[in-house]
Amino acid sequence: MIDPFNGLLASFQLALEAEGKSPKTLDNYSRAVVQLAAGLRDRGLVDDVATITAAEVRGLLVSLQGKVARSTEYRNYSGCRQFFAWCVREGELDVSPMENIEPPKVPEPRTMMLRSWPAGDPGRCSAATPPRTVPSAPSKPTAGCHQ
Repeated sequence: MIDPFNGLLASFQLALEAEGKSPKTLDNYSRAVVQLAAGLRDRGLVDDVATITAAEVRGLLVSLQGKVARSTEYRNYSGCRQFFAWCVREGELDVSPMENIEPPKVPEPRTMMLRSWPAGDPGRCSAATPPRTVPSAPSKPTAGCHQ
């Protein structure tokens, strides 16, 4: 992996390790920073944290829309946000270019709902359904529907 931003990625990674971040988090944040640097270079810009602007970061985030999953867009946003926040804490920047950039919206996952059975339906469990016994322990009834 290349070390963009004049070697700051290696220092950022070390800080993440010192904070006890998981290897997956470290990898996700690092990939986001590398993609940002590559996106800047592809546009003829320099990967220097002192010169990067919010518009340039937004441009990268927008360029990902429709090409990657929404969760990947958010992961890249998050990695860049953490990197620039670290740059501010380390004194590399006075203000993060991500300060006023809103995160991409990630739709809520669809949740399967259990079917609601009408009263009196034979498929419905009820208090009137006697407990079944487990074959390995016939003397101990279990609660629940007959199978």
